[in-house]
Amino acid sequence: MQWEATPMPPGGTTSGGTVYDMGNGPELFVDNEGTVQKWTGSGWTFAALGQFDDVIRRMCGYDDGTGPALYVTGPFQYETYSTGLNMWHYARLRASSNTWEPVYLPTSSVANYPNALMVYDDGSGSQLYATGAPPLGAALGSPGIVRWNGSVWSGVGGGIPGGAGSMVAFDDGTGSALYVAVGSAVFGGNVGEVFRWDGVSWTSIGGRFTMGGWFGSYISSLAVFDDGAGPALYCGGHFSRVGNVDVNGFAKWNGTSWQPFGGVPMTPLTTVFQFTVHDDGNGPALYEFSGGPPRRCPCPLGRAPLDALWHGP
Repeated sequence: MQWEATPMPPGGTTSGGTVYDMGNGPELFVDNEGTVQKWTGSGWTFAALGQFDDVIRRMCGYDDGTGPALYVTGPFQYETYSTGLNMWHYARLRASSNTWEPVYLPTSSVANYPNALMVYDDGSGSQLYATGAPPLGAALGSPGIVRWNGSVWSGVGGGIPGGAGSMVAFDDGTGSALYVAVGSAVFGGNVGEVFRWDGVSWTSIGGRFTMGGWFGSYISSLAVFDDGAGPALYCGGHFSRVGNVDVNGFAKWNGTSWQPFGGVPMTPLTTVFQFTVHDDGNGPALYEFSGGPPRRCPCPLGRAPLDALWHGP
């Protein structure tokens, strides 16, 4: 098993992507300097007419009941090629259309594009969730997190403090819930924390993530993985302790407390950027992407070297 290069899109730069079925089977969509390209299996083609005035940071597919649609967000404001409309950081491409349309979010700040997008059903129906800096959702009384049902944005339980980032759905044995990392790398948190949304209220779980005497700490990624002992919630980022437990950048939630795993030593320059679960034919493993120890320069998310994989104890 090895990496295989694919031709670069025409613009040569990508900063985000997703796999989604718009009606023709699962397809790979990527940002290409303000346009969206899709992979045909042998080359790239435009997913729709349109050129945004800045890059796209996040993509997510969502069907609100009226058909599949691709949602994109980022620092862009205008679609400058086909419509000329002010998109204000959010746009949607319906499977039945060839042009982008705005998905306006009421906001009190221009800093309202999210750090993460995810489709989740908390019991009130499947909706598209977005997390970001506190101004995101402030006008809705829900700083840091909002959700979209296909026609309107709404808050989620009054919001959560700090800059929110990675999200994941996880069942700790008491029912599925949405877990959100607070104190994101994107917003330079001083302490990290994980909050749980059960459909009614937010609860902080397991204490705060700190970095001791080093620089500020933050959480970069959450993932659910079964290492043979049952599904568990894994947390990675830039931290050395959670509560009174030494965790060194990697922590596993067992339903009642955070525990260390993996035995990877932390230094002030080591950061876990992302977790992902993959089966390469030898069984599922949890892959960790990071900038490495001080001798290795930290890399942007998506370009970091693959440092380790975790099969379990």
